[in-house]
Amino acid sequence: MKYDCLVLLICLLTTFPAIAQKDIKAKEMLEKSEIAFNSSGAISAYFTINIRESVSRDIKSFDGTIYIKGNKFKINAPDYDVYFDGTTQWVYNKIHGEVNISDPDTTEIQTLNPSVIYQIYRKGCNYKFVGTKTDVKMRKVSEIILMPKSKKQDVRELTLQVNEKDFLPVYFHLKFKNNDLDNEIFINKYNINQNLSDNIFIFDASQFPDVEIIDLR
Repeated sequence: MKYDCLVLLICLLTTFPAIAQKDIKAKEMLEKSEIAFNSSGAISAYFTINIRESVSRDIKSFDGTIYIKGNKFKINAPDYDVYFDGTTQWVYNKIHGEVNISDPDTTEIQTLNPSVIYQIYRKGCNYKFVGTKTDVKMRKVSEIILMPKSKKQDVRELTLQVNEKDFLPVYFHLKFKNNDLDNEIFINKYNINQNLSDNIFIFDASQFPDVEIIDLR
């Protein structure tokens, strides 16, 4: 469950056929956010995910950290770590003590790398500007609903909030077609222009001698 939500941290492919136009104000905010994100260099960010179950309506929460450098990324969470060096992905399951290695395709990478939001809104997405508000951290944010056109996606709607101070995305609310989950993702803090070694995006098996390696390539 938790790994599914890590994947959905950047799962920005949604469908909402009732709205068919692209909003000029939303496009403006997305373009500003794209420029800000791309000019931030290597990034680390601290996030919180709230997962609401459909049956019990219980909310489960956990915190994590994501590191991004170009098309490379690493996600640290309580039960899983995910590494991607631009070609190979390692998913380290801390509970079961195993690592799955794969060469993910473009679609799989799109669900993990935050920078993909800017590709999605240009290529296969409708969007709507909702308005300006103050978020839970008392930041002034612009809220946008993203509505990609593909009907094959499990997510039916994504609400995005962009910090109006630096135009970086700070909140994602994902709603699913079958209503089985309702996830909120808060970006609590960004550190930009970080000096990140390429090595941090590679799982170092020598540091985990007792971990089972499962190579799916």
